[in-house]
Amino acid sequence: MTSHCTDEGPFFVPNTLLTNESSYQTFLTSLIPPLAEDPASLNYLTQVLYPPIFDGSHDYTTQTERNNLTIAHAVIVCNARIPHPTIYTYEFAVPPALHGGDLAYTLYDFDPSPEINTTLAEILQG
Repeated sequence: MTSHCTDEGPFFVPNTLLTNESSYQTFLTSLIPPLAEDPASLNYLTQVLYPPIFDGSHDYTTQTERNNLTIAHAVIVCNARIPHPTIYTYEFAVPPALHGGDLAYTLYDFDPSPEINTTLAEILQG
Protein backbone atom coordinates (compact mmCIF):
# COMPACT_ATOMS: atom_id res chain seq x y z
CA MET A 1 0.00 0.00 0.00
CA THR A 2 1.19 3.47 -0.82
CA SER A 3 -0.23 6.91 -0.21
CA HIS A 4 0.21 10.61 -0.67
CA CYS A 5 -1.17 13.66 1.09
CA THR A 6 -3.36 16.23 -0.60
CA ASP A 7 -0.85 19.06 -0.13
CA GLU A 8 2.58 17.48 -0.67
CA GLY A 9 4.39 20.41 -2.27
CA PRO A 10 5.12 23.15 0.30
CA PHE A 11 8.07 21.41 1.99
CA PHE A 12 9.82 20.92 -1.36
CA VAL A 13 9.41 24.32 -3.01
CA PRO A 14 11.26 27.55 -2.14
CA ASN A 15 8.06 29.57 -2.62
CA THR A 16 9.60 32.87 -1.55
CA LEU A 17 11.93 32.57 -4.56
CA LEU A 18 9.34 31.41 -7.09
CA THR A 19 7.16 34.42 -7.64
CA ASN A 20 6.75 34.65 -11.41
CA GLU A 21 6.88 32.68 -14.65
CA SER A 22 10.60 33.14 -15.14
CA SER A 23 11.57 31.88 -11.68
CA TYR A 24 9.06 29.01 -12.02
CA GLN A 25 10.64 27.85 -15.28
CA THR A 26 14.17 28.25 -13.90
CA PHE A 27 13.27 26.14 -10.87
CA LEU A 28 11.75 23.41 -13.05
CA THR A 29 14.83 23.22 -15.27
CA SER A 30 17.08 22.99 -12.21
CA LEU A 31 14.90 20.23 -10.76
CA ILE A 32 14.54 18.37 -14.06
CA PRO A 33 17.71 19.18 -16.07
CA PRO A 34 16.57 17.63 -19.40
CA LEU A 35 13.90 20.35 -19.59
CA ALA A 36 16.64 22.93 -20.17
CA GLU A 37 17.47 21.17 -23.44
CA ASP A 38 13.86 20.56 -24.42
CA PRO A 39 11.94 23.84 -24.73
CA ALA A 40 8.87 22.09 -26.18
CA SER A 41 8.49 19.90 -23.09
CA LEU A 42 9.12 22.85 -20.76
CA ASN A 43 6.49 24.84 -22.64
CA TYR A 44 4.01 21.94 -22.44
CA LEU A 45 4.61 21.61 -18.70
CA THR A 46 4.32 25.34 -17.95
CA GLN A 47 1.67 26.39 -20.47
CA VAL A 48 -0.57 23.32 -20.91
CA LEU A 49 -0.33 21.12 -17.81
CA TYR A 50 0.26 23.95 -15.29
CA PRO A 51 -0.51 27.18 -17.14
CA PRO A 52 -0.25 30.60 -15.51
CA ILE A 53 -4.03 30.81 -15.14
CA PHE A 54 -4.99 31.59 -11.55
CA ASP A 55 -8.79 31.45 -11.68
CA GLY A 56 -9.03 28.07 -9.92
CA SER A 57 -9.74 26.09 -13.08
CA HIS A 58 -6.39 24.28 -12.66
CA ASP A 59 -6.66 23.64 -8.90
CA TYR A 60 -4.62 26.72 -7.97
CA THR A 61 -5.29 30.44 -7.63
CA THR A 62 -1.78 31.74 -6.88
CA GLN A 63 1.75 31.18 -8.11
CA THR A 64 2.59 29.52 -4.76
CA GLU A 65 -0.24 27.00 -5.17
CA ARG A 66 0.88 26.35 -8.75
CA ASN A 67 4.46 25.73 -7.59
CA ASN A 68 3.31 23.35 -4.87
CA LEU A 69 0.97 21.39 -7.11
CA THR A 70 3.53 21.01 -9.88
CA ILE A 71 6.20 19.65 -7.56
CA ALA A 72 3.77 17.49 -5.59
CA HIS A 73 2.64 15.83 -8.81
CA ALA A 74 6.14 15.45 -10.23
CA VAL A 75 7.86 14.13 -7.12
CA ILE A 76 5.28 12.39 -4.92
CA VAL A 77 1.82 11.88 -6.42
CA CYS A 78 2.86 10.34 -9.74
CA ASN A 79 4.94 7.75 -7.91
CA ALA A 80 2.13 6.94 -5.48
CA ARG A 81 -0.33 6.37 -8.31
CA ILE A 82 1.66 4.01 -10.50
CA PRO A 83 -0.90 1.34 -11.37
CA HIS A 84 -0.11 -2.17 -10.23
CA PRO A 85 -2.55 -5.05 -9.73
CA THR A 86 -1.34 -5.86 -6.20
CA ILE A 87 -0.71 -2.37 -4.80
CA TYR A 88 -3.39 -0.21 -3.25
CA THR A 89 -3.09 3.55 -2.93
CA TYR A 90 -4.91 6.24 -1.01
CA GLU A 91 -4.86 10.01 -0.70
CA PHE A 92 -4.68 11.40 2.83
CA ALA A 93 -6.77 14.58 2.98
CA VAL A 94 -7.13 15.36 6.70
CA PRO A 95 -6.23 19.07 6.99
CA PRO A 96 -3.67 20.39 6.63
CA ALA A 97 -2.72 17.21 4.66
CA LEU A 98 0.93 18.22 4.32
CA HIS A 99 3.72 15.80 3.43
CA GLY A 100 4.09 13.26 6.23
CA GLY A 101 0.83 14.28 7.88
CA ASP A 102 -0.52 10.78 7.45
CA LEU A 103 2.21 9.08 9.50
CA ALA A 104 0.58 9.62 12.91
CA TYR A 105 -2.51 7.90 11.49
CA THR A 106 -0.71 5.17 9.57
CA LEU A 107 1.55 4.28 12.50
CA TYR A 108 -1.10 4.84 15.19
CA ASP A 109 -0.52 2.54 18.18
CA PHE A 110 -3.96 2.94 19.84
CA ASP A 111 -2.59 5.30 22.48
CA PRO A 112 -4.97 8.28 22.91
CA SER A 113 -3.52 11.36 21.27
CA PRO A 114 -4.98 14.88 21.30
CA GLU A 115 -3.18 15.75 18.04
CA ILE A 116 -5.04 13.30 15.81
CA ASN A 117 -8.54 12.02 15.18
CA THR A 118 -8.19 8.64 16.89
CA THR A 119 -11.40 7.32 15.35
CA LEU A 120 -9.98 7.92 11.87
CA ALA A 121 -6.64 6.44 12.91
CA GLU A 122 -8.38 3.26 14.07
CA ILE A 123 -10.30 3.04 10.79
CA LEU A 124 -7.02 3.29 8.86
CA GLN A 125 -5.61 0.48 10.98
CA GLY A 126 -8.43 -1.62 9.57
